[in-house]
Amino acid sequence: MLTAWLMVILIASIAVGAPIAVALGLTAAGYFLLKGQSAFLFLVAQRLFAGCNSFELIAIPLFVLTGDLMLEGAISKALVNLAKSIVGWMRGSLALATTLGSAFFGAVSGSGPATASAVGSIVAQPMLEEGYPKPYISAVIAASAPLGTLIPPSILMVVYGAATGTSIAKMLMAGIGPGVLFCGLFMIYEIFVGRKARYGSVAPFSIAQFLTALKQGIWALIAPLIILGGIYSGIFTPDGGSSCSCLLQSVNRGVCE
Repeated sequence: MLTAWLMVILIASIAVGAPIAVALGLTAAGYFLLKGQSAFLFLVAQRLFAGCNSFELIAIPLFVLTGDLMLEGAISKALVNLAKSIVGWMRGSLALATTLGSAFFGAVSGSGPATASAVGSIVAQPMLEEGYPKPYISAVIAASAPLGTLIPPSILMVVYGAATGTSIAKMLMAGIGPGVLFCGLFMIYEIFVGRKARYGSVAPFSIAQFLTALKQGIWALIAPLIILGGIYSGIFTPDGGSSCSCLLQSVNRGVCE
């Protein structure tokens, strides 16, 4: 009977449109009330507050703000242009630029969805105009976006570290190797596919174009170095690093525009 009542509370909460977290919380509260252990509700409130009262969680909205600054300004386009200036001389260069640009963007924003939205909105139409198939374009963007959550800083790593007490600094460092490896292997595959299918056009490498693109995206590129260097040197905490990231991207937005 107790299980049936708990199922009713859960289903009713979801049916009225309550978020899943709220529905589960109401179900847990209903369990204590039905068992006559209402005193435990005070413990639940304390646990909920303790879970939210984490100083490291401040980094999450700041990294989200960083991603918004990059998305709304010309910073994301500058990073994509930098990636194109590096790999534009290779067959299938736009696919390579998508992956490399996602790595650059993710190294600042820490968000996979933001990476997919920012980079995908820039490269999708040019790739389509150069003859890339739509399924391939979608696959490249979707597969490159997780670099935003793997290469530090990462919002998911901050959430996991704050929830479990794991060192956020160590988690961020652990994501560097897999992120670089994933990016490199994926670009090797794109080179193979681009040459085999002869996707896109090829432009000669231009040092002047590279230096111009580097000048526009330099602040975005040094942000991860400052964030990780500051965290590991003990100068500031992850939330302090996210504040520096916001400041750097605000400066970079003014430079790009």
